[in-house]
Order: sequence, then C-alpha cells, then structure tokens
Amino acid sequence: MLAEDLLVLIFIALALLLIGIGIGWSLRSSRIAKPKSSTGEVVPTSPAISTETQASPDGEVLSTLQSLHAALSHPEDLSTLVEGALKGISRLLPFDIVELNLFDRTTGHFIPHRLCSPRSSDFVTGMGDDVYRLGEGYTGWLVEHRGSLLLPDVNKRGDVQPKVRRGKFPFKSYLGTALTDRDEIVGTLELAHQEALTYDRRHQTLLEAASAAIALSITNLKLHSQHQQFVDEFVGITDIQGAAAWVHEPETLLEQLSKTLATRVGADVLVLLLYNEDTQSLIAQPPFFGVSASILTDDLVFPSSPENTLSTIWQTQKYWISNTAVEEQLIDQMELRPFLKKAEIHTLLITPLGGDEHRIGAILAGNTDAESMFSEGDAEVLASLSRLCSPLIEASQKLTRDQGADETERVDPTAAGMVLDSGLPPAEETPTGALQWAEALLRISAELSSSLDVDRVLERTLALTSELIGAAQACVLLLTQEGDSLQLRASFGERSPGSLQMDRDIQEGLPSWVMSHNQSVLIDDLSQDARWKTLDNDAQEQRSAIAVPIIVGDEAIGAMLFTHSEVGAFVPEQQRLVRSVASQVGGAIKNAELYHVISDQAERLGSMLRSQQIEASQSRGILNSIADGVIVTDSNHEIILFSPSAERILGLLSDDVVGHPVFDFIGVYGAGGTRWADAIRAWSQNPASIGQVAFLTEQLELEDGRVISIHPAPFVLGDEFLGTVSIFRDISREVEVDRLKSEFVATVSHELRTPMTSIKGFVDLLLMDVSGELADEQRRFLEIIRSNTFRLEILVGDLLDISHLESGKVTLSFQALDVYRLLDEMREHVEHRSQEGEKQISFQIEAPQSLPKLRGDLERVRQILANLVENSFNFTPSGGMIRMRARQVGDQIEIDVIDNGMGISLPEQERIFERFFRGEQSLLLGIAGTGLGLSIVLNLVEMHEGRIWVTSDGIPGKGSTFTVSLPVMTAEDEVEEGGE
Repeated sequence: MLAEDLLVLIFIALALLLIGIGIGWSLRSSRIAKPKSSTGEVVPTSPAISTETQASPDGEVLSTLQSLHAALSHPEDLSTLVEGALKGISRLLPFDIVELNLFDRTTGHFIPHRLCSPRSSDFVTGMGDDVYRLGEGYTGWLVEHRGSLLLPDVNKRGDVQPKVRRGKFPFKSYLGTALTDRDEIVGTLELAHQEALTYDRRHQTLLEAASAAIALSITNLKLHSQHQQFVDEFVGITDIQGAAAWVHEPETLLEQLSKTLATRVGADVLVLLLYNEDTQSLIAQPPFFGVSASILTDDLVFPSSPENTLSTIWQTQKYWISNTAVEEQLIDQMELRPFLKKAEIHTLLITPLGGDEHRIGAILAGNTDAESMFSEGDAEVLASLSRLCSPLIEASQKLTRDQGADETERVDPTAAGMVLDSGLPPAEETPTGALQWAEALLRISAELSSSLDVDRVLERTLALTSELIGAAQACVLLLTQEGDSLQLRASFGERSPGSLQMDRDIQEGLPSWVMSHNQSVLIDDLSQDARWKTLDNDAQEQRSAIAVPIIVGDEAIGAMLFTHSEVGAFVPEQQRLVRSVASQVGGAIKNAELYHVISDQAERLGSMLRSQQIEASQSRGILNSIADGVIVTDSNHEIILFSPSAERILGLLSDDVVGHPVFDFIGVYGAGGTRWADAIRAWSQNPASIGQVAFLTEQLELEDGRVISIHPAPFVLGDEFLGTVSIFRDISREVEVDRLKSEFVATVSHELRTPMTSIKGFVDLLLMDVSGELADEQRRFLEIIRSNTFRLEILVGDLLDISHLESGKVTLSFQALDVYRLLDEMREHVEHRSQEGEKQISFQIEAPQSLPKLRGDLERVRQILANLVENSFNFTPSGGMIRMRARQVGDQIEIDVIDNGMGISLPEQERIFERFFRGEQSLLLGIAGTGLGLSIVLNLVEMHEGRIWVTSDGIPGKGSTFTVSLPVMTAEDEVEEGGE
C-alpha cells in the first residue's frame, strides 16, 4: 500500500504540474471541429491523432491521470505492470510502436516489451527473443545520456541512428526516455511513428512524467519482491536453527524442516529426497508436508543414473522450475508422473539438498493450484535454505547409526597429505563420536542464533570449534565490500589483536584456493603445500590445517582456517565437522546481512512514508486552497472526496455527502443535474464507449439564484469504470456580466440602427441629385459616407446576430435545401463583388447536381456560405480563384470553400473562430471586418448539428480551405418538419 499511495501522490503532483494550481474554466470555449478519417485506416486512440474534437487542456490532464493510474495501479507482478504501463502509454501518446525495454543486470541486455499498430506489425514479425545491447541504437543513446530524446524527423539527426532490423526502420518520428531510479538504469520507454513531426515538446514532457512514475513503480515492485525474499530467508534461517534442537529425533527434524521450507516458498506439498549410497538412488524421507506418506512412499525411489534427468538436476543444477508440470515431457524422464498425479501437483520446483560442494539429496516442492506458480525468487530462497538443512540432517543420521562404527574419509595419496572433501563416508574415524558432534553443532547453532553481531558470533564459533577439534589457531577471512581482498574478521589462539585488521590479496594463499574451488581441504603437512602463506604475527610455525569456504547462496564470501603446529593433527571427520560449521556460519552471516537489508529497507520505507505524509499534507493544502470545488466518486458512484471549496460553492457539508451515492443530491439541480447524472450512468454502464477523453460541461442553477459551472470526467481502466472527477466553479458573476454585456450590445445596436438608416437614406437621395446636381468633390465625399455607413451596418448586424445567438433567441426553420443551387448563388455573389469592386476573381463549382438535399435553415445556411465566400474574396488577390466543392460523406454533406489567397498561419488557426479575432494579414492589408463573422458561422453550424474546420499551410499563394459538414435531409426529417 505504501508504494501505491506514493504513486497516487505522484499523479496528483503531475496533474498540478501540467494544469497549474488555478484551473481556468472559460464560460464558452472556442472549438475547431476536425474531420474524420476518410481512409478508414485503423489508428490508435491518442490525443495527437484523435479524429474527434480536440479535448481541452483540462480534459487532457484527466486523460493523463487516467492512463498513468491505470498502468501502474495494483500490479500483481512485473508482467502485469509492464502490460498495464504499455496500455497506459498507448492511450496517452500517439504511436505506431511503443517499447518498454527493461534492463537485465545479469546479461547486460535490455529485454523489450512491445505494442504496435496494425500497420507496423510486419516490423516486429520474427523478432522473437531479440534484445538490445548496451550502446545499440536509440536505446544506447538514452542509457548513455540518462535523459530523453525527441526526434520529430529522424532523418534530420545524423549523429544518432536506430537499431535497424532486416535493413529497415520504417518510422519517421521518435520519442524516448530513460527509466532511472537514483541514477540507476531501470530501462527505457520509447515510441516511434511512421509520420514525421508526430512528436513535440508537449509529448516529451508527458513521456518524461510518465516514465518517472513507471520507473518508481518497477523499482518498488522489485524492492517489494526482494524484501519478501529477504524476509522468507531471514525467517527460514531462524526456524531452521530452531529445528536443530530436534537433531536427536530424525522424524521430528524432517517434519520441522519440511514445514519450514514449504512455508517459506508457499508450497502445498514438499518432499525431501536423500541419496542412499548403497542403492545409489534418491529415496523419499517421510514425514512429508501436505500429503500422506502412505500414498507416496512406493513412488518416490529414483535411481541416480545419467539417464534420469532428476539425477542431473540434483547433482549439477541450482534449481529447476516448471509451472506447467502436467504438460512437461521431462516429468516422464524423471519418473515423477505417478507422484504428480497422486499428489495432484500442477506446478513443481526442484532444488538440491545441500550446497554446491556437498549435496545429500533433493527437495521436491509442488502446488496443487495451477495458478500458484513458483518464481525464481522462490527457487533462490529454497536453494539457500537447503544448505542449512543438510548438516542438520547428516548429524541426525549419524545419531541413528552405531556410535561405535568407524567412519573416516579416504586420503588421496597423490596430494602431498591433502584430503579433498568428497562427501564419501570416511574410512577411519577418531573417538569424536556422533553424539559429541551433534551436541557440538547444537551449541554452535545456539551461539550463531544468539546475536546479529557478526564479529562476536565468529569469535565464539571459532573458540567452540577449535576446542572441539583441538586446533591451536583459527581464523575467519571475509571478502571486503569491494571484493578485491580478504579481511581477517575473527581469530582464535596465539595471535596478536593487530592482525584482525590484516588484508590479504584475493589471489593468494590457501583461503583463496578453497574459495575459488568451492571445496574444503585437509592438509597434513603445510610445509609440503605451495599454497600455504604464513599469516602475519604467527606465534609459531603451523604444520597442519583444515580450510573450508564460507558460502552464501552460490557465492563464496570467505574462508575458515584451522591450524596446528603438529603434522597430521587433524582427521577427515574433523574436516566434515568444520564444513558443517562453515555452512551454519554462512547462514548466520546471511542472516545478519538480511537483517541489515531489511532494517535499511524499513528505514527507507519509513522515509518514504514521512515524505508521503508531507506531500499528502501539501496536496491537501493545495486542494483546500483551490477556489474550484472538487468531487470524486468511486465505481459505485459513492462520493469519496468533497473538497472545502465544494462545500462552500454547493452549500453542503462534506460529512453529509461523503460515502453517499452522488445521485442522492445532484437530481435537485434541475436539467443540468439530470444531464450530469445521465452522463455518469452512461459512463459506468458502457465504459468501453467513452473513448480517449470524455469531457462534459454543464451549468447548475441553485435555489439562491447562483449559477455553477460543472465539468465532470470519467476514469476508466480498459473496460472497467473506476469513477468520476467533477470540478465546480461559481460563475454567477460571469453570467451576470455576460447578460449585461449582451443587453448593452443589443440596446446600442438597436439605437445605432435608427440614425444609421436615416443617414444611409439621405445619402442615397443626395447621390441621386434630388437636391440638385452635385460637384465631383461633393459626390466623392458622399460616396465615402455611404461606404462607411455600409460597414457600420454590417458591424451592427453582426453584433445583433452574436447577441441573439448567445441569448438563445435565434430559431431555425429546417427544410430540404438544394446544395447546387446554394453554390450557384455564391457564384453570382462573387461575380457581383468582382464587378462592384473592380477585382477580378474567378469562381468554380465542383459538385454533382444529384447531391441529396441537406437539412438546414435557408437564410442561415446562406449566411454561413456567404461569410466564408466573402472572407475568401477579401483575402485573395486580384486574378485569384475561389472554388466551392461539395460531396456526400456518410450522412453528411461536406462543402469546401477553397481559395489561393494569403493562407492562415498555424497559430492563427487555433484562434480563427474566436469572437473579435482578426489575423495579422487582415490588419496589414487593411481589410475591413469585425472579427465576428467566423464566430457567428461556428455557432450557426453547431445549431445545425454540423461541424466546421480549416486547413491551411499558411503559405501565400496556397490559400486556405474551410470545410462545413451539415446533415443530409432524411425521410424521417421531412416527415417531422412537415408535421410541425
């Protein structure tokens, strides 16, 4: 939960970063409708290539939060997290291919995980297990620079090249960033698109923010997994050391060890197989964990032969996992099929019992649920704990044998007095009996369990072991943190304290040999062995020695060395005892390391928790300081957050609404509240239909006369509805100001129209020489007055139109309209304007006369087309051309007004439909106008349930294309209009 809460805070911070603390909601936002794809091409849903109306910046932020939270919430494992992250990024950014490449530290390679669009599927076909190596392609650049790389056009950046497969890289734009955690590479997140100029700085910022959250989520998931593995090992080591008390009762000891091992790896069934030298086979040792011994004993005797795969696994491998054991062919070769059937096992984990140097058997762990799979972490834990179990099992076995029997290890006559630990029964045994050995191991185990102070434990263990085997001197050497030398950590016997600080070269001496060969050794005469190097401050010459490696996991971390001043002072039985002690010492050291790791992690998590609490307080403070109210609901429509500003705006207390369904109170807010509730129900019933961004704007009228603007938006994860976020603002003052403005404009416009009509009438009479013949100068002055009166008349008309549209006073009378006739009227208008203004503009119609009728108000459709044609006429130089093109697209008629005039720059296209906006070209050319024409056109088109958009490169001579899409008149429409 800690990592999840931290991610939630990251998302909150990301939202505040992207949209700012003050969320500005305009009373009416200008929109430019964009065309649908006419090619039918399957494209990813993405803000940059969406074919729907562009979302507001606030909607984009909600989409960002939705995508990131969906990608990183509740990951069951790494594969689930990767899949969710890829899907989240695919909803956030445009792509033809997106790759999340995770760094594998064991191989030094990047393992790619991909999503691609249908048109890019050929590129990834046949890649199989392809990987990225350090330094390759764009991935190598990201790793080297620890940053992001934006390539709007890959062909314009020659200093960095992609990794090319099969001689091709079909993508023209690229965006990528490194995933890092405290400057450590976690992986890379990369996108590419087949269209150039797809990505810009905005996409780069979004990707960088997303990658930070993804990297943190991956790191936290791995940290949690490692933490759990450390805890399992820590608890397992403690339990195994506790089980040593039952060494004198073999059956109880095996039961305790089986239970401990099964619990630590979550196994339903666990069986210990011990190697029998007489029969040369692995034999199951009851009692078993999770299954009755009576049904398994006969099936669990396996010959240890090269033909049996099980023999190969327990003798040479570290572990073997099969999470589809029922379908695994090797199960038959191991002769495990009867065992799996009787125990109803579906997933299987096999590890050796013991360390690499000396293995005494194998461990079979299984799960009866096919969904309960074993991980490599489980295998590591089981293999590590098995090293501690083997000496206890051997000690217990020795207690059951005849204590008078002599068992010693054979001496290799060719090794100058050296005896390698072969794991075979010794040929000769000293009076040190099995009971004494077992008791000694129990004492040493108790000592090792008594403290986490490694140096103190090593000193006491050396003393106990030296006394038991009669060693004159002993020492423990451990690898330094750098791993380049051995440090003397503990000693026993006649040695000065200063030698504890002594470091030895990792390549020198007997300790280095036993570590590198992972094998213990007994030497009768050190003077005959070239590997022996005298330790500093030795009180006297040492002549015989036992040296054993200290192993943690698969790695030798040090060595134990016992010496004596007499030749042949030690026997093989003592060598085996020391090896068992070294195994427990390795467990104790690992136990201490795990404790420190867990302590460090606990401290780190505590620090993260403190940071989270601080950030949560800051986020809460920010939320409380925002003037806009915020309401958050869950998937059951219950309110889970009701901000203080929402309390103030809506006049409700948080305690009265939190935990209650949102429908309990929004229904009292009239039609706006009803539409709000209907939208929430629609989102929850069919989340798959929401699309990339669902964004709603409604107004609520309160009982006290205030007007509230509400902007609800949904959160979805794939096809799952997660809840909604609604943001409120009191816009009563803005509404009142807007009403007063509209009334003022309407009043002034009406008052101007009366004197303007008189002025225009009398000027026309004077120009007709009613009061006598005019001089040329007088006539020129009157023409100027009439021209400006005409301009004023247009301005007043536009102001009245926009006022009526905003107040809802404009009504439409729908009828079937002949498209070709409307275009022909526009042709006559242009010809008249050309003659009147002495400006030669040619006009061309490109439309079939058989087009279906469109549904519209005749005067208003004429007004729409006339406005667009008039603009083209004004901005096209003499000698230019205006073309009008019409076609049917589905149930719409699309009409293009095309000119070859000055064109419209990209920045101006974003504002072209705003009220009173006039482009730079109109000001430079001195073209008359109010900047209201296109705003009126947009409102009229939307009243017709149509869309309008503009296309222009902004290059003089290439002009612009305005496209209006209006609905076709259907038979049902004609019946409806006729009925009215």
